[in-house]
Amino acid sequence: MADNDPPVPPQQSIRTIELPAYPAFAEHESPSIATDWEEWIEGLDAMFDAMCLTSDREKFSKLYHYLGNTRRTLKKLDDNGIQQKSYTQAKLALTTYCC
Repeated sequence: MADNDPPVPPQQSIRTIELPAYPAFAEHESPSIATDWEEWIEGLDAMFDAMCLTSDREKFSKLYHYLGNTRRTLKKLDDNGIQQKSYTQAKLALTTYCC
């Protein structure tokens, strides 16, 4: 850059969040669904701890993301009135549903 070139304006910072990879819960009709759910949600909770997530609302949004496109499971949240975006309520409703 020459001395008489105009300064390059700073680029605006766009905050991007890269979430860690975690498999979506594979909903299925079998006797092992309760065990599979418990293992999946325990792993998700461990990941949340590693991510230092403490907000119930933030955990809810990540749960919703990591559930994937399992329409029946997401519908179950709606059917149980989980509209407060509460991770604690959603986890209880889904655990009751799966177990």
